[in-house]
Amino acid sequence: MIRVGDLSNDELLARLRDHVGRGNVWLAGLLAYLGEVDARRLYAEQACSSMWDFCVRRLGMSESEAQRRIAVARVVRRFPLAGRYIERGAIHLCALYEMHKHLTDDNHEELLREASGKTTKAVAEMIAARFPRADVHACIEPLVPQPALPYALLQPAWSTGPVA
Repeated sequence: MIRVGDLSNDELLARLRDHVGRGNVWLAGLLAYLGEVDARRLYAEQACSSMWDFCVRRLGMSESEAQRRIAVARVVRRFPLAGRYIERGAIHLCALYEMHKHLTDDNHEELLREASGKTTKAVAEMIAARFPRADVHACIEPLVPQPALPYALLQPAWSTGPVA
């Protein structure tokens, strides 16, 4: 086995690019498997309460890794085109996670095309521009009126007369 420290600069960079390319193919496959396990609810057969629980307890993923991969696996299952973007390295996991709540049957092709090659921050800005959110919460509920405190409770215990 050749040690990476023994490679020339050109060999090192070429092999690194090769590993990244194979990693993209591997990730697309992993997402396909996760999506299928999720769809079949096989996590329940493994005594797990959810897909997230399965990924964390049975597959050893971190909590955030499980969250992102499950969300993106569901996108890839629903929109196989997204998996091809991942496989080619045109879109990375975090960028697809950033847009996963906004993909629909009508817009996924256009959004994937527009996100291709962008950083996570650039995709977040793209989504914010296309899907602006209101500055205030969509549902404002009044607070329940509180009964007034009796006057005696408003006076300090050491006071002998009315509060000035």
